[in-house]
Amino acid sequence: MDELLEKFIFHIGGDICVRLARELEELGGKEITDQELADKLGEEINPTRKNLYKLLDYNLVTYRRTRDKNTGFIMFYFKDNFDGYKNILVERNMEQINKWKQLLAYEEDNMFYACAAGCTRMPFDKATEIDFRCPSCNEILNFQDNSRKVEALRKRIEQAEKENEEILGVNNPSRKKARSKS
Repeated sequence: MDELLEKFIFHIGGDICVRLARELEELGGKEITDQELADKLGEEINPTRKNLYKLLDYNLVTYRRTRDKNTGFIMFYFKDNFDGYKNILVERNMEQINKWKQLLAYEEDNMFYACAAGCTRMPFDKATEIDFRCPSCNEILNFQDNSRKVEALRKRIEQAEKENEEILGVNNPSRKKARSKS
């Protein structure tokens, strides 16, 4: 299993989720029931299902539902769907990048004031409405330099964008060589 995929799956559901994903990958695209998977892992059925649903939320597994002719029970057959995981990772990163960009714009466009006790922090226009007094402790609100926060947001955004490039192989020299040969 790809190291990046393994880290992503660990982030989703921890060690049991990674073990579950490895088991699905070893099947090579063959389907398996949730009960068979739980038995193979030596786990209870409920945690196995819970983690399968976590993977399903990220489109990392697919399932097929059928009714058992003998018992009438509904059976779920799962298989891996790891092919598009890089796109899922990039999409999640882009969502986070967009949130950080909105926050960055807000931080850059405003001057902030905060009380010394740390009760509240607000932009200048809100602080003027309450005469620069903390609504919680009535202390005077002082100007707060947010340049470190702005710089930290810029670094996060830059790092996440680089991560996306690495995931997609944009700056991968071997990929560039392959394109130039064709």
